[in-house]
Amino acid sequence: MNDLGIEPGRVLEGRRDLGLETRFVGKRVHYLGSVASTNATARGLVDAGELDGTVVLADEQAEGRGRSGRSWFSPSGLGVWASIIVRPELDAKRLAGLGIATAVAIADALGREFGIDARVKWPNDILGGGRKLGGILVEAGQVAGDRIESAVVGIGINVAIGRDEFPEELRTAATSLATLAGRPIGRLPVLRAALSAFEGVYERYAAEGAASVRGRWREISTTLGRVIEVETAGRSIVGTVTDLSPEGALVIQAPDGRSVEVWHGDVVPIR
Repeated sequence: MNDLGIEPGRVLEGRRDLGLETRFVGKRVHYLGSVASTNATARGLVDAGELDGTVVLADEQAEGRGRSGRSWFSPSGLGVWASIIVRPELDAKRLAGLGIATAVAIADALGREFGIDARVKWPNDILGGGRKLGGILVEAGQVAGDRIESAVVGIGINVAIGRDEFPEELRTAATSLATLAGRPIGRLPVLRAALSAFEGVYERYAAEGAASVRGRWREISTTLGRVIEVETAGRSIVGTVTDLSPEGALVIQAPDGRSVEVWHGDVVPIR
């Protein structure tokens, strides 16, 4: 038996089997051993008509993914690797902001529950001690015109990965909850905290968009006020980050004084 107390390969009822206190997120949980990626599995379930709030949870991802197709180190039993199916009926342009809102909510939840200083890096990274602790990957599922009928929200959180267990190229860039907290931490309390945080922010986001987390983003952002370079849409923009727009774009003041909104891209701090 693993640290969740349940053998993989089952469809779970979240409140009964995992002690979730959510209303609809995790009502059904497809708990698997090893998958290519939880987002890919969840997208297949979307096409099969799976319900809003259904979660795909895996012990391990063989081909875990971050933004821009990057790989995500997802070793067996040492992290929360999960994807949530949502059917939000949102304008397509609002989907990107959902990842930002989710990152803010989960960073706050991890800080409260485990006594760490968790922060966010635009657009979707969760940091601890300046290193990557987790990330969010939102992908559209079914689209009708300019409306998103379904999407998958992927959540990756490094729970118990020791520094020497990361690949060498990640050892100075990544960290885990157990390392930050200085004590053993199990996956189940992390899963409960993350899904509860997501449910709350998802409902606020549906009503208010990224404005629902804009104030808190300013408080815990590692990007705000920094001079950065961002690669977006085949061009490079250098400037000072001044805000998050109500829709979730990064607002940058260019050297010539222009205000530029960036929706997607890789941020590299300069100073």
